[in-house]
Amino acid sequence: MTAENRALVTVNWDQAPVSDPESLLTGNTYQDIDAEADMVIADPTSWVLTGTGLVAGQHLPKAVQGEFDRYVPGPASPAKTDVVAHSLIANRHGNFSDVTWYTTTGGGGVLDTGNAHWVSQLADAPLIPSNVLPAPVAGVTPYLRRIMLNVYSVLGTGPAGVTNPSSGAGRAALSGEPTTEASTNNLA
Repeated sequence: MTAENRALVTVNWDQAPVSDPESLLTGNTYQDIDAEADMVIADPTSWVLTGTGLVAGQHLPKAVQGEFDRYVPGPASPAKTDVVAHSLIANRHGNFSDVTWYTTTGGGGVLDTGNAHWVSQLADAPLIPSNVLPAPVAGVTPYLRRIMLNVYSVLGTGPAGVTNPSSGAGRAALSGEPTTEASTNNLA
């Protein structure tokens, strides 16, 4: 396809013609697939968690499933990214999944949920068969729904970068870990 019409070819973020890591847009870097892990709260003081009652170190059972992303500190990540949750993915080489929030100087805000399964865990529609829409996940769905209510409230009234600017909070959970993408990107 490259030889036929280069404009129609898709590439990974860090490859030409894009040549920028996805973390510059999303705040996180894609890591791997097949995650099966609890989400672990890193910064319970984050506005994202307002009204949830979640505490540091609290686990949301099996909330991280499937494809997952991770915050990787360094020049390829937005400055002052807040790490809201930092979850060990033991079944994927001891990697991590992170829920992050960062804001831009223009006032925009970006929430990266850290895993592809997040949206399906928001479901709570008992009249729709579970083979069509997943049933609520006990101990997870109510928290995620409250988080999304918080996020929609802030993004809907914006600008999020003014009302809820990121500060780099929660990054203490990352101490002692590698800080380069090459050392954390386990695709095996």
